[in-house]
Amino acid sequence: MSELDDERARLRAIFRERSQPGQEDLAWEDHQQRVRWASFERAWQTIDARRLVKLEVLEIGCGRGGWLPAFAKHGTRRLAGIDLVPGRIEEAQARLPDADLRVGCASNLPWEAASFDLVVLSTVLSSIECRELRRDLGLEARRVARRDARALVFDLRWPSPWNAAVHRVSVDEVAETLGRRSLRSESLLCLPPLGRRLARRTPSVLDWLERCPLLHTHRLDIVPLNPSAPPTRTA
Repeated sequence: MSELDDERARLRAIFRERSQPGQEDLAWEDHQQRVRWASFERAWQTIDARRLVKLEVLEIGCGRGGWLPAFAKHGTRRLAGIDLVPGRIEEAQARLPDADLRVGCASNLPWEAASFDLVVLSTVLSSIECRELRRDLGLEARRVARRDARALVFDLRWPSPWNAAVHRVSVDEVAETLGRRSLRSESLLCLPPLGRRLARRTPSVLDWLERCPLLHTHRLDIVPLNPSAPPTRTA
């Protein structure tokens, strides 16, 4: 097997483990989704006049739905997603019957060039160790993006002592992967061990702590995907 094949196999194993029953914490998941969406809306409104309902959105590494249900709730016109794990795509399709969801790898996206207005990468880069896969992901994200497209990148701003399978994603790594620096960045999400406990017991306290950037473990970036010429796939 090649290094790229080894990396795909490693990622499948990691994502399958994350999808096992009992891994969900519904109160914490609801809190994360609410905070993430509020951060995205603030960022989007400051840099792009297009209404969300008019967007065509692709999520790379969508898992069991990822950000797509939130876009569906806001009436986004077209939703698409891809994930390495078939079972996760089956669950996502059950939740989003009208979405175009595929099993596959980000290094070879099954969509035509210039197909999407927004490409979502949520806790994807922090899981990728292989530089070749990260490079190919960036090329493919730019290939399927329209001239005025953006990327929404949500990922770790600090290393996680609770998960050795992920790494911190710097603003430089985002820029290296996608070919552009962020238009807008915002830190968010309280430390997960504390956040999970408070989400179940005292959510109002958690909402208050979200105002403290020192406790934030993640960052949301909006990145322009507007190359002067669409990149081609590498051999």
